[in-house]
Amino acid sequence: MAASGFSERIYELLQSSDLDAVSVDMIQKQLEDNDGISLDQHKDEIESAFNKERQKLLAIRLENGSKQQQSDEPETAESKPNKLPHKPIYNPSRCYDMPQKLSAELEAFMGQKYAISSDAINYVLQYVNDNKMFNPDDSRYIICDKVLKTVLKTDSISLFNVDAAIARNMTDVYGEELDGAIRYLSME
Repeated sequence: MAASGFSERIYELLQSSDLDAVSVDMIQKQLEDNDGISLDQHKDEIESAFNKERQKLLAIRLENGSKQQQSDEPETAESKPNKLPHKPIYNPSRCYDMPQKLSAELEAFMGQKYAISSDAINYVLQYVNDNKMFNPDDSRYIICDKVLKTVLKTDSISLFNVDAAIARNMTDVYGEELDGAIRYLSME
């Protein structure tokens, strides 16, 4: 099945789901139940479509929320301290799929300001794979070139430690910056 077919169906399923609680596995199970077949061979396509469509819906939610907030009566100086200026979407139990701000090195490497950690890891591993940077004696290790050294800050690294090295180049964002990051990623 084409990825666009998954995108449309996942978008429809997500529209009736709680975006803060739904997971890729839940959506894949719903797709499998509807089709009556296993979709394990399409897991990567489903995950990619899920992340893309979820980001779109989150951006729509943010846009609709800001329009509704603009149409309300203007806030007075007395009401501002009692009211939060922004309701954060960030859910600490689901931090693995929230956008994060990239360090200057990782931003230059990836060419974007924000990313989801899994996307950053996949980008680095794709770069490693494309440039055949695995240690010939032990393929569990990566021999970093000059470009990758600036990001990972090491000459050689185990595949098991790549995610931690990349995580050191990413910081959580909150509030309006988080909203901006979601909009930024949904425009790609």
